[in-house]
Amino acid sequence: RVRVLVGLGTEIERETLRRVSSQTIYCTGLTTSIIMQTSSSSHAAAEFEDVVQAQLASLDATDTYASAWADALEDAAATAGEASSQHGDGVLASSITNVCWGGRGKGGRGTSRRTFQPHDVVVDNVCLEFVNDASVSGPGGGGSQVLLDGATLKLLSGRVYSLVGRNGVGKSSLLKRIDAGKVPGFPPHITTLLVPQEVFGHDDLTPIDVVLQNHRKMKKRSAEANAIRIGELEAQLDALDVELETDQAKMEGLCEKISQLEDFDGEEDEGDDIIGSAASVMEVRAREALRFFGVPESTFDSMPTSKLSGGVRKKVSLACALISRPGLLLLDEPTNHLSIDGILQLRRLIMDCGDSKTTVVLVSHDVDLINDVATDTIHFTNQRLFYYPGTYRDFVRYRQQG
Repeated sequence: RVRVLVGLGTEIERETLRRVSSQTIYCTGLTTSIIMQTSSSSHAAAEFEDVVQAQLASLDATDTYASAWADALEDAAATAGEASSQHGDGVLASSITNVCWGGRGKGGRGTSRRTFQPHDVVVDNVCLEFVNDASVSGPGGGGSQVLLDGATLKLLSGRVYSLVGRNGVGKSSLLKRIDAGKVPGFPPHITTLLVPQEVFGHDDLTPIDVVLQNHRKMKKRSAEANAIRIGELEAQLDALDVELETDQAKMEGLCEKISQLEDFDGEEDEGDDIIGSAASVMEVRAREALRFFGVPESTFDSMPTSKLSGGVRKKVSLACALISRPGLLLLDEPTNHLSIDGILQLRRLIMDCGDSKTTVVLVSHDVDLINDVATDTIHFTNQRLFYYPGTYRDFVRYRQQG
């Protein structure tokens, strides 16, 4: 009987965790151990070949790893065959072969290589400067103020970050720059949605119009940015030499990034194409989102958002976040103008974001809110961003402990 055991940690796990007759195959990303026990070398060879073929067939959807995995199995089969041939028929043969998987030129991700995660944001050397209007004299006129200098922006998928710092340090400015796509190095395929402190209305758009227009805009921006990023990676791939071992390692990394970006784009597109009957489906979802936040139904189609109260406009903006499922949701004082019911629905929205892999960055003076929903705290101070696990309460405890 042959077992192929590979430790945990790669995308292959999803594709190859399966049972093949009496053989059990598990996949991991670090080592492959082939344990072979049989009373007949010929029977073992045939049984081993069945497992190998089944394993290779299951790798059709993971081309990034297929060649390296095939080479590893070939070497393991040869070594196992040599060990088995040293014992005659009817004699129990036992051999264990460890096959390296991962690392430079060996396939897999490699323990020293930074794993690419399409939902995460890691941007080094972030600089942010607020430039005053030079034409204005007196306080606040002319000159500029450096808000961030060489900071690292790190936002992991599904986390809820409470961004804290003294008033005027630049928290709102940072959120606006991120949403405007003005942070160099920010992943272009990550869709962002900012719910600002004050939401302004439109004379020609009703709540339904705002939600649907925002959704279409985000879908288009996401598709365009993803296509640009994939094109850049494919250009880098074409420039590499397949014969060079160093380039082979780079090709594996690029192929992995392209594959994950394509999967990410597919997740975004699933069920959301606004064509034909899907347009009516999206309108139904938009109405449900508005009802969820308590927007009066009488305003859905007939009242311009410019005539709505500040609280209702804030609810319309939150409904946009609910229906559009951005990769990064930026909330700047989201409880402003909200009633108790609206705050409760806001909490539900934030808590549900983790299930949809949406990352949340929250700026709020509502200590109860950030203590209830935050998983991490970012301290914006001294032109840097410092990261602490846990809620604002935990952050205060860390600070007191020095």
